[in-house]
Amino acid sequence: QVRARESVEDGRYRFEVAAVLPLAAVGFALLHRAERELVWRIDSRQHVVAESTADSVSVELMKMVDALARSAELFDWQGISPEEFQGGLRLLYGQSPAVSAVLRLDAEGQLQGEPVFQTQGALDHPGFEPASAATLARSVPVRALRLGNKGQAALGRVYEHAPSGQAAVAVAVKLADGDRAPFALAAAVLSDLEALLRRRAGRDPGHIDLVELPGGRVLASSDPQRRLRALEPALVAQLVADGPAERDFRVDPLALRVSTARVTKVPGFQVVVAVDEASALAPVRAMREAVLLAILAAFGVLLALGGLFTRRLNRRLARVVAGAEAFGRGELHARVRVGGDDELSELAARFNHMGDELEGARARLLRWNDDLTTRVDEATQDL
Repeated sequence: QVRARESVEDGRYRFEVAAVLPLAAVGFALLHRAERELVWRIDSRQHVVAESTADSVSVELMKMVDALARSAELFDWQGISPEEFQGGLRLLYGQSPAVSAVLRLDAEGQLQGEPVFQTQGALDHPGFEPASAATLARSVPVRALRLGNKGQAALGRVYEHAPSGQAAVAVAVKLADGDRAPFALAAAVLSDLEALLRRRAGRDPGHIDLVELPGGRVLASSDPQRRLRALEPALVAQLVADGPAERDFRVDPLALRVSTARVTKVPGFQVVVAVDEASALAPVRAMREAVLLAILAAFGVLLALGGLFTRRLNRRLARVVAGAEAFGRGELHARVRVGGDDELSELAARFNHMGDELEGARARLLRWNDDLTTRVDEATQDL
């Protein structure tokens, strides 16, 4: 009986393991495949977003620079009066709502006259602090443009625009031919680029940064809190490493999926699209947890059902064993009461049939014994 019960228990556990393990293996294999597919889709989408955003940033910057350069070509700056010169600077100022001020510089890069800007509180242009004019004049090395032609423009370094706290860039435009020609210096705030990055990012997890390399400073970002901050060192290290300008990679220490694209026509500017891997893969990992809970629940249900089945089987097996022991004690009238239609009920039926045959044989033996006793008595009397 003990061996039979152990065999039943062992069979039950084997059945449960055999039922759950294939389900778990298939489920986790499908989830692993789904996770790889999701990672590929994230990289592909980020790559497209990075490329399109870099192109849009380049278009926005060049549109402003080209507008300033074309406007500068409309005037004969060396043959006009100081009042007309100032009017021309106001024309340059009105070419883009991102321009906060326009300054006049001589061929040596020295500030000349008063800057053109709007008074505090104006809505169509960013504010400007006149005290920063001298610092702004030194932000672009205009001497490098002295040999250029009229209308040639160059971007200077990026700095923090004091009134707004946003990034700004200085644009120098040569106003005449010759190495002694004056320059116009426009200070442009990158607020439109931040709005562009926010539109590109949408509601997706992660962020889009416009980065200045090799320093790794964030010039504009879809997340305003990242503005003018340094990128994570691990990310900067991979950005400045040898490799293509447009690529997709994973930053292991930060668990980030990153796609980058170079901003054409603007050296050192790069768009970085980064998303936290945990956030990006959250649907698959939530599904993995759900599958794991489902497998555990299924295993618990199987354990409960197996326990009930084993308990019922043990009761039926105990009845068969009790019947066999009764037969062994000579209680041939005992019968095994086991319901169902399986091997155990068939075994019980065979025991009962064997009991019937043994009981019939014992009855016949008793009759034969009685007959033999009667005959022996009769023979003894005759003798």
